[in-house]
Amino acid sequence: PNNILPYHANKLNALNQVPQYENTTIWHKKLSFYYDKMMNISQQLVHGISLALNFDYNYLNQFCQHSAEVSILRAFHYFPYEQYESSPGKEKIGSSQHTDWGFLTVILQDGISGIEVFYQNRWYKIPALDNAFLINCGDYLSMITNKLYISPLHRVVINQHERTSLVLFYYPDYHSTIEPMINTTTIDKNGQNDQDYSLFDDQSLEGLKNKKSSIQKKEPI
Repeated sequence: PNNILPYHANKLNALNQVPQYENTTIWHKKLSFYYDKMMNISQQLVHGISLALNFDYNYLNQFCQHSAEVSILRAFHYFPYEQYESSPGKEKIGSSQHTDWGFLTVILQDGISGIEVFYQNRWYKIPALDNAFLINCGDYLSMITNKLYISPLHRVVINQHERTSLVLFYYPDYHSTIEPMINTTTIDKNGQNDQDYSLFDDQSLEGLKNKKSSIQKKEPI
C-alpha cells in the first residue's frame, strides 16, 4: 500500500506523494500500472542476462529482491530547440553526458530520436523505433559482469519536437553486496581507461564541468 512503508525500509524509502487534483485517482492508477509492467520487463531482462552469462536463471535477480522500492520512474520533459535559437552554435542538450547508476534503464520509445552514445571517440545517434523498448545497462550491471555488459556514456539532444519521456531506472536492493567489485575504472590492454562510471563521479558542478571538458567534441553520426 502507498501509505505503509515496507518492513525492510531504508533511508531511500518514502511514501509516494500523490497530488490531490481532479482525476488524480485515474492518473495514479495508470501510472502505477505502467510502473509495475516496466518492473516486470526489467526482472525478465535480468533473468535473461543471468542465463546469457551462463549463470542460474535467478543469479542476478537475487540482488534485486526489493528493487520495486528503490527503482524510479521519472518523467523528462524536453522542449523544442526553437526556444534556444537565441544562442546559435551552442549544443542543444536535454540531458548532459553521463552513465546510468543502476542495473538497467528501460525506455518505451515514441519514434522521436534524441539519445546519443559515445563510442570510439565519437557521438552516435540511436535510431528511435516507435513502440520499441530501448534498454541501457547501468554501472552496477557493468561492474558485476566485469564490463561484459558496458554502461555506456550517453546524452540526450533536443530537436524540433516537444516531448515527455517516461524512463524506468531499475536499481538493485539498497543493502545488496555485489561482487565482483572492480576499481572505478578498468584498464584495457593498452593501459587506457575505457570505462568510467558516473556512480563514482564528483557530482558537484565543478566535477561535472571537468568531465565534460575531457570528452573530445565531434559531430554525431
